[in-house]
Amino acid sequence: MFKSIKSVALFFGAILLVVSLACNLPVGSSDVPETRIPVSENAAENLEQNLAKAVEDIQNGDPTTLIVNEAEITSLVVYRLEQQSGGSISDSQVYLRNGAIQYRGTLKQAPVSVPVEAEILVSAGLDGRLDYEVVDVSAGPFNLMQEMVDNLTSQLDQALYASDSQLNNIIVENVTIADGVMTISGRPR
Repeated sequence: MFKSIKSVALFFGAILLVVSLACNLPVGSSDVPETRIPVSENAAENLEQNLAKAVEDIQNGDPTTLIVNEAEITSLVVYRLEQQSGGSISDSQVYLRNGAIQYRGTLKQAPVSVPVEAEILVSAGLDGRLDYEVVDVSAGPFNLMQEMVDNLTSQLDQALYASDSQLNNIIVENVTIADGVMTISGRPR
């Protein structure tokens, strides 16, 4: 259970870590998104329980479907990752729209606050693995260099598919991201 939760947390943690290391930029803040996603401890716990149930299904040899909404994933990022950042990351919002995971937040590096954004396309790969592509990472008005995006991708690969990761035991059959919901269907490998 905790390895799958850890994989998801590491997925977003790696994004936030690379952005925070790369962003010592003295720029203003970006526009606030139209829709603020509500955050609650209950939503974060609900996602953790759903992840645990999906892992249990796979371990029992059953297919599973994990449905994640924006409130759950944003709450998980806020309550698990922002707290670990020591206040350097705040205002996290995770949107699940148009086939992508879109992150928006604020990176604080005294005395500057920098808006950060990341967009990741996620799909089911032909090999049954969770495929993703980091298509954009920006801090203020600046996009990160491709080398930094490649480094982020490498860190995500290591976090998601470490030798002890539960994701190695799953064939991901379908991923859909639309209208605030991500649905991942899979079966045991």
